[in-house]
Amino acid sequence: MPISTRALRPGDEHLRASAPVGIQRSRRALDVTRRAGEVNFEADLRYDFATALLRSGEGTAARAEYERSLAVAPERRQPCAEARATAGLADCSALHR
Repeated sequence: MPISTRALRPGDEHLRASAPVGIQRSRRALDVTRRAGEVNFEADLRYDFATALLRSGEGTAARAEYERSLAVAPERRQPCAEARATAGLADCSALHR
């Protein structure tokens, strides 16, 4: 199941890894930054996690993470993260057609 690569950034190698590895690495990155109290990357990391979930065929879980990313992006003043989450939601919708 191909995903859109239009929203991938340089350095997103973990998203290109196998789906289980991508999920594990994305979840760990999200957990580490939360424990460190670093909230500025939450929208991007949730997007990364959602993309890994989508690649593994977990569309429902991916949609929930894209929605969480979309919810926190405006709070963090991250319009690019907001756009990426919106694109991710569009990818989820395209899969259900």
